[in-house]
Amino acid sequence: MRMYSKLRYCGIILSHNHMNISPFKALHANIGMINSCDTFFENVKDEFLAFQKSGFYDKLNLDAYYILKIKTQYGTHTGLLCGVDIKEYLEGNILIHENTLSSKEQKMVHLFLKRKAFIKPVLLTYPTNNTLQQKLSFWTESHKPLVRALFEKSKEIHDIFAINDPELIREITDFFKENVPQTYIADGHHRCSTAAYLYNQYQERGLPPPTDKIFSALFAMDQLTILDYNRMVDCLHLVSPARLLAALSRLCYIDIEDTPKKPTCKHEWTLFIGRECFRLRWKKDVLNQYKDQVVRLDATILDEQVFQNILGIKDVKTDQKIEYIEGAKGLNVILEKVLKKETSIGICLYPVDIQEVVTIADHHQIMPPKSTWFEPRIKNGLLVFEF
Repeated sequence: MRMYSKLRYCGIILSHNHMNISPFKALHANIGMINSCDTFFENVKDEFLAFQKSGFYDKLNLDAYYILKIKTQYGTHTGLLCGVDIKEYLEGNILIHENTLSSKEQKMVHLFLKRKAFIKPVLLTYPTNNTLQQKLSFWTESHKPLVRALFEKSKEIHDIFAINDPELIREITDFFKENVPQTYIADGHHRCSTAAYLYNQYQERGLPPPTDKIFSALFAMDQLTILDYNRMVDCLHLVSPARLLAALSRLCYIDIEDTPKKPTCKHEWTLFIGRECFRLRWKKDVLNQYKDQVVRLDATILDEQVFQNILGIKDVKTDQKIEYIEGAKGLNVILEKVLKKETSIGICLYPVDIQEVVTIADHHQIMPPKSTWFEPRIKNGLLVFEF
């Protein structure tokens, strides 16, 4: 079974019309000067200003929307790059599902002011609209990309198309204003909160803020994929494998697998101890403890029942015994890490569904850390939004 869940429209009730987006004059990477996209875009986070000064970026003179089309092993994903009015975030029309860390925000404030630019968009998702998606697809089929970046490591192609047709720009702007009252952050909670923090700080001081826009990538729900997000825990120096399995048997039904596997459904997870693989399913009385929650997340149950109650890990966000591994890296990475460090165990969870993300955001609740891994991943520096 393929280890991801395809995003789908969830019947969200649209209650008001609001989402204000706008075109902008972008800086785009000059691919002809770049020998290795993998190396360049891995380094742009630290070297953007030097790269810009050296001539690796060109600027468009016209305001435009941009289509980002990414081909990955999971399919082709097409979305829109634009500026979103920062008031949409401040007024709660951009919904979150994660908490942010003030220490990370402080670092981002420094980077924003140093670069005077967003070098990576916030990934926002919204209910699929076939009419808009067809317009975007038609444009990509009838125009050449402004930027085409080939990434050898991931075998991905990232194409950017500039929409400079005034009529289509107006149609896209009106579509979001009239049909998309709210969006959901898939990736970029800290970029959103940092931009909002800066905006508020400048407003309070009576100064014009660096920007009143959030650089955003708007991808419809059917254009995204959620992968699993897994855990490595260095704990066998605290509890023996036998005692750990005995404690887990009070929470789960446990089966031994002949070969390493990932879970195949919700409320099932797999555990790796040395070369042994175990399949676990939460018992009914454990699940019943979470029946009043809007969503029963396996990550929440794991954090509370196993990490906290059995392993004594109080804060999964900061405890150094836990390492998080995105599902895109595959099962072999987890197995190799387990065999390399004898005191570690590996845990694979089933990927969450977009309905769960939306429901939690709609109820203004927060998911545990590292609950979702969205694909595609947008690269730093392909397109840049200057303040």
